[in-house]
Amino acid sequence: MQDVQRDGSLADLADGLVGGPEWDAWLAQNPEAAAEIELSRKVRLLLGAMREAEIQVPEGFELRLMSRLREDKTLLDLIDFGVSGIARAMLELITAIFSMLPQPAQPASA
Repeated sequence: MQDVQRDGSLADLADGLVGGPEWDAWLAQNPEAAAEIELSRKVRLLLGAMREAEIQVPEGFELRLMSRLREDKTLLDLIDFGVSGIARAMLELITAIFSMLPQPAQPASA
C-alpha cells in the first residue's frame, strides 16, 4: 500500500468508510496508528451523538479533545460511556425526575 494512499485514507478508515483485510493487516503492523484511529473513531462517535442532541461545539473542539485524550487515557472510558445508550437513558431519566419537581416560586414584583 502506498504511503500517499494510506495517509489520504486514514480519515476514511476512522470514519469506517474503508476497510478490509489489507487495512486490517496494515493496522496490525502499525499499532500506534491503530490506536490513533480507534481514538478518532470514539471521538467522532461522541461528536455525532452531540450533533444528534443539537449540542454546538466550538471550532477546533475535535482536535483539542483528541489531544487531551492522548494525555489522559482514563477519559476514554467517559467517551465510551457518553456514546452508549446507557448514558442517554440516564440523562432522560434525570430530565424526567427534574421535570416532576415543583418549580421555585417566582418573587413578587414590587
